[in-house]
This record gives sequence, C-alpha cells and structure tokens, in this order.
Amino acid sequence: MLSFLQLSTFALITAHHAAAHIELLFPPPINSKFDPQTPSGQIDFSMTSPLNPDGSNYPCKGYNTAANIANLNSVATLTAGSPFNVTMTGSATHDGGSCQFAISYDQGTTFAVIDSIIGGCPLTEAYNFDIPSDLPSGKKALFAWTWQNLIGNREEYMNCAVVDVVGSSKSFTGPGLFRANTFPTGDCSTLERQDVVYPNPGKNVQYGAGLSASSPATTLTPCAFNQDTTVTVSPSGSSSSGGSGSDSSPSSSSSSQAAASSAVVPTITSTQAVTTSTQVVATSSQVAVSSISQSVSFTSGAGGKVNTGGAGSTSTSTSTSDASVPSSGATGGAYISCTSTKTFSLCNGSNCTDMGSVASGTECVGGTISAVVVGDSGSSTTSSSSSNRMSRRGAQLEARRSRRRDRTPSAGKRMHVVRGRKASSH
Repeated sequence: MLSFLQLSTFALITAHHAAAHIELLFPPPINSKFDPQTPSGQIDFSMTSPLNPDGSNYPCKGYNTAANIANLNSVATLTAGSPFNVTMTGSATHDGGSCQFAISYDQGTTFAVIDSIIGGCPLTEAYNFDIPSDLPSGKKALFAWTWQNLIGNREEYMNCAVVDVVGSSKSFTGPGLFRANTFPTGDCSTLERQDVVYPNPGKNVQYGAGLSASSPATTLTPCAFNQDTTVTVSPSGSSSSGGSGSDSSPSSSSSSQAAASSAVVPTITSTQAVTTSTQVVATSSQVAVSSISQSVSFTSGAGGKVNTGGAGSTSTSTSTSDASVPSSGATGGAYISCTSTKTFSLCNGSNCTDMGSVASGTECVGGTISAVVVGDSGSSTTSSSSSNRMSRRGAQLEARRSRRRDRTPSAGKRMHVVRGRKASSH
C-alpha cells in the first residue's frame, strides 16, 4: 500500500516527465537530480528547460560558479584518444536538431568543441564518440552539451558536468561553441524546421536527418556574434582566433556570464579546421526513470547499479528497470561502487571516480544510494524498511475499521429502528 506522500510524489513526477524536454543523464550535470552528491535543496527539477532567451544564465544555466565547482567531485573521467558514452533522458525531442559537446578548463569562460552532431540530435538516448587524442589533462574541467532544437520555440539547451580529463598534450585547439537564441537583442536566432549546420564543427562530426559534409553551413542574420571561431584551451589558459577560413567577421563578441577565472591568456593562434564525418547510427537504449523515487539504474559489467534518487528523498526506492546503454567499443555502463556506507565512487566501465561522501541523510549499500529514514525508536532504517512499516500500520488500521463495522448495525436495521420511532410518535 502506497502512502499519500508516495502517491502525490508519483503524480507530480509523472506529470513532470510527461512534459520533460531532454537533459544529460551521464555525465550528470551540476545540480542534477541524477548526481547523488547534489544537496536536496539545490536540485534543479527543471534541468530540461532551455537557457533564458536573454542569455542571462549562459553558459551552463549559470551553475558554473567557482563555489559549485569547488564543492563538487568530478562525475566522470575523459581519457584522450578513448571512446566516451553520453546518455540523455527526456521525452520532448522537438524532432531533433543539432548538438555539440565541448570542454572548458577555465570554468566556462572558453569552451572548445570536441564533437558535433549535425541533424537528428537528440533523437536517441546514447551517443558515442572518441575523445580527441590531444586533449590535455585537467582536474574539474567542465563538460558541456548544447542543443538547438528543430521545431517549436527558438531555443538553446545546455547542461554542464564537472569532469576530469586524462591526456598528455599541453593544450587543445578546436572550434568555439556555436551559440544561438540566447542574446538580449533577439539576434542570432535559428530558423524553425532547419537543422543548424555548424560552420566550424571540428574534426569529429556525426550527421543525421539526411545532412552531410556537403550541406551548406548555417548563417544567422542579423548576428554580430562570430559563430566561426577557433579556440585553444588548456589548464594554464585559453585563447580565441578567427575561424576555419570562412567569410565570417574576424571579431567576436561573447556575452558569456561565466565564473571568474585567474587563467593567463597566451598569444592567440590560428588553425585550419579539418573535418571528417561519420553517419549517426540510431540506437535505442531505454533509460528507465522510477516515477516514485526519481532513480535511474544502469546495467554494467560489474553488476552494480546507480540509484540516483535525490538526496534526502523519503520515497521508497523499490524496483527499477535496468537500462542497457549501447557502446561502440566501450565497456559497460555507469554504476556506483560503495567504498563504505558513507563514501562511494561513480564508475563508467572500468574507470571509477572517487566521489567522496554521500549526501546527508543517505547511505551507500550494495551499489545503491538510498535515503535513510529515522524510525519510531530513533534508529535509522532505509526507505524500504519505512515502506514496510507503513504497510503494517495500514493493515492494522484496516483491521480496526473492520471491527468497528462489525459492531455497527446494518443499514437495514438502522432504517427499521428509525421507522419504528416515527410510527410510535403519532
């Protein structure tokens, strides 16, 4: 028997997911309900919402602050030259559009694109691509996903996750992020039902929706923002230059509101972007979200599960359907490894990242992070124990109601008595 609180939570979350757009599932973005280390009071339950049209929360929905990054552990590790699997969840895909994945070493002041998907994104829930071999190492870098939708309001979506990067190069040079529909002037707007073809997509490009490397690049008018730039990023500093050789304006005016950074900007350099392409292969991973506990489970080679319910949640984490995450040469999916009841690591395949302590009010047991509820005797029990306790109380309450009904005269007898009293009164 579900409690009133559980039924209410079920209804609210079901309604939320029915209208949900798309958000990153792995790596979980800053303030995501899918990241167990997010405090319950900071969870953004509207993570699927687009960026503000005036750009006031660009980039990263404004979550790329120095304080946020300092207080978070990295949720994934990107290894230069190795495949990486990104998963998404949500329902309103707006018939697709175009997406980019990018990396920043200066808390979001400068992003360099590491993979572009032109057309048909995000129509699948899993995307695999190779991390550039010349990506430098860095702790607590920002991994970004952006999306310009095909149909509906002219919008841009963006999620950012804190990640570690393992590489041997000193810097990485690639395209600057394409940006649209997020300027206070209303300029640089995309056209509905026209997929954005990035003017400088970079070396790693995937095509969908019938588009190819020969498709003409998108030109936004009016737009003073230079959409065709090349940037160099590294843990020691970042720089920006002209572009990939197009006729776009050599100057760029960025209105990014990023966290303050003490990065030293080196001499600006210019490179010619070389583009190779692969065709998007549709995959169909079914990422299951529990409507009661807001939890997500992955299968993995290690057999562990990620139960990413919001910290402090009092709903019962019962059973969720495991989701098989497709990969191209990569092993396994994401799962939690409990190093103790109070500490855990977030693993993807054979790579594990130490996440430190679980959120207050939760514990890690058997590869699952669950809310801890204080019982009547003052001892702590898990949510499932609380559910069993509520079920027993419900059964006892029903038994009391049944005994009261047995002692109460039937409807027919009550009517007979009332009629008898009325008859004797005449």
